[in-house]
Amino acid sequence: MLKFLRRSILLIIVIAFAFFYGLALIAPLVNPIIIFIPAIIGTAFIYLFFVGICLAILLKFLKSRLFFVVLILLIPGLMGIGKHFQAFNFDRKASEKSSIKIVSFNAQLFNNLSNNRSKQYRLIERIRELNVDVVCFQEYYFNTSAKNLEVYELCKLLDLPYYRRNTVSSSANRGQLVISKYPIETIKNRSYRANGYQILEINHPQMAVNLVNMHLASFKINPSAIDTKNKKEINNVLKRLKYGFQNRSFQLKDILNDVRNFK
Repeated sequence: MLKFLRRSILLIIVIAFAFFYGLALIAPLVNPIIIFIPAIIGTAFIYLFFVGICLAILLKFLKSRLFFVVLILLIPGLMGIGKHFQAFNFDRKASEKSSIKIVSFNAQLFNNLSNNRSKQYRLIERIRELNVDVVCFQEYYFNTSAKNLEVYELCKLLDLPYYRRNTVSSSANRGQLVISKYPIETIKNRSYRANGYQILEINHPQMAVNLVNMHLASFKINPSAIDTKNKKEINNVLKRLKYGFQNRSFQLKDILNDVRNFK
């Protein structure tokens, strides 16, 4: 009886794992506009993968045949790991003539930088140390009344003379900004209510570089402010996730349509 009960509990656990892990696994293949639940479960893919590893170890220890079921489920997940962790070869040296060094920074509307020139100068010094060719800002705050640096001042301090900006449709004070060592031309600007993207061509001496500087729809969720005991608040978080995933899907479709004819 105890043996039957143990097998039943293990089977239920494996079925539950297979269900949620399967949804997370197919999330990149399912358009959230059609059904958004896999996208939400997909945000926990990496945790579910490691839960699967722990479950496989437990089943192996218990000498359960369900070990092979979990193992088979984990194999396709190995391909998804690359979306979360990437290996970088820092020893490889790029050709100076045909390389371009880009830094991307979400300025978060200068939440921690506005009205504080010393912090802004420290950020600038850090970027200068990286010796970059192009800097992409998202959620850049153009409002100089908040003691923010003018864009031309930023260009001068970074020794990057060229820039292009794109403001969101709800405010002329924020948006995307690209500053470059090389001349840049705007191919297209696209603005949504609170975000958008720039498509630019950088005229590098050795090659033309197409660059997309984008900021997709925000989920507008502050994890530290969520009360997990409040059911209404949890429902609100789920609604925001749904709204964010679906908006991003629309926006990515716009971007893909715009870059389809790139070289």
